[in-house]
Amino acid sequence: RLAPPLPRIPESIFENLEVESSRSQNISTCGWSCCGGILLILASFWTLGWNEATNSPKENSLVYAFHHARNASCDYVDESNNDHLIWLSCPVIASPILAEDTPLEIRATLSEVGLELRGTQLEWWVEMLQWTEVKVCRGSRKSKCIYRYEKAFRHYDVDPSTFHCATKIRTGCSEVAPAEQPQLKLAELGRPEVLHGVVRAAPDSVIIGNPRNGYLLSQDLISQIDTKAEVQLINVGGAAALLGTPRDLYIDLTLNQSSARTYVATPRLGDLRLRVSASRSDFVSVIGKQEVGGRLGPYVIPTIRRSEPIEWLLSGDHADLQSLLHHHSLEDSAAFWRFLGIFLMWLGTALLLSPLGEAEPSCMAVLCVACFAGAVLSSLLATISATLFASLPVELFMAAIGVAAAVFAWRSCRSSRGSYYEYYYGSDVSVEMPLVAGGPYDDDDHVHWFERRLDNRCIDSSDDEDDDGGEGGLSKGRHQGRPSRPLPLYLRE
Repeated sequence: RLAPPLPRIPESIFENLEVESSRSQNISTCGWSCCGGILLILASFWTLGWNEATNSPKENSLVYAFHHARNASCDYVDESNNDHLIWLSCPVIASPILAEDTPLEIRATLSEVGLELRGTQLEWWVEMLQWTEVKVCRGSRKSKCIYRYEKAFRHYDVDPSTFHCATKIRTGCSEVAPAEQPQLKLAELGRPEVLHGVVRAAPDSVIIGNPRNGYLLSQDLISQIDTKAEVQLINVGGAAALLGTPRDLYIDLTLNQSSARTYVATPRLGDLRLRVSASRSDFVSVIGKQEVGGRLGPYVIPTIRRSEPIEWLLSGDHADLQSLLHHHSLEDSAAFWRFLGIFLMWLGTALLLSPLGEAEPSCMAVLCVACFAGAVLSSLLATISATLFASLPVELFMAAIGVAAAVFAWRSCRSSRGSYYEYYYGSDVSVEMPLVAGGPYDDDDHVHWFERRLDNRCIDSSDDEDDDGGEGGLSKGRHQGRPSRPLPLYLRE
């Protein structure tokens, strides 16, 4: 006797299993996207806060200086500008003789060649002619290198034992490195402050404008004069060279060793050279606070908003206020970090709200546009407030407004989903969702359609459910089942 056939399993069960598996994957994806969105939003707030504390003070000072700086005259010091922010572009009238503050050995050498070296900063190095190694590498990975050796002045002692070709010819060596060394080490020839040192001009020692009634520069303004003027002297007779020429100053220094006295034109191993670099300028553009007596110092903005003291200088030719501020705004990166923080906020909000795109892709597109528009609006309001110079920090507040705008856009889009589904499916989204095709039952080959509810229940929407009192029927009204919809043409075949 044959065994009875096994009961047929409805295909709708497998479809429900696929639906549950897809739902689990969606929940997992939702969790990862939500966590990533929250982390990005926190990172955006940290970036905006760090930018507010670090870079925004510079930006605020630049904006304030552009709108409030007064243009002062170089001919005289106007007492009405005391305690106000002024800017002016004037010639340098007086600067100190820096050679007088150098050590005795350096002062004697500079006096021998007749150099006073007026300026704002003087730096010198005592160098010795030594054998040095030159490494030349070729190729993209620089794996093939050639080593050669030449004489050069260095302000430190070179150890020949560290050369690549010190003892034998190796890869990249055409000859063995020279073993000849100077008789004395550079460190043995003088004190460290004699071999290298820096002298800076004292505060109020640099005068610009009128010689009789000029402006005095503070120490910070003096240190910003970075125009270095150097001269090259081939021998002692070349001391008449002007300091303003852009050349190196090479002076023979014997350190009381007359037997080693040679000039740079014919140097020998172990010869010494004094290299001097002086910072000076003939014309400067300054912005700062005018104090009593024409002294220029730092200007502190009278507000509780974080800002940087305004005390800036640009050396060189005449420059207007805009050029002066542009030169000091090159280091200002507040706009870049603000854009990065807003971008992270927009990206995090998009990830946090990305599960809504599972229900309706167009809703996700609307949310992305709304989040980006809110971020741009917050940045625009922050820029406007910085221009008008509000008294309170507003970057974080405006960023919060951007997030709030994105949340309101999400709520509006969510509330509009009801009318969207009502237009296409004839019912509110809180009750019905799009229909899902199910497999045939055992007793017929008719394809049944199910409607997916928000609680993930599938309800058969066959024509028999229209009976109010039938078995398993639905009640009339809001929860009434809908008639079956015809199959699309591509499914009928």
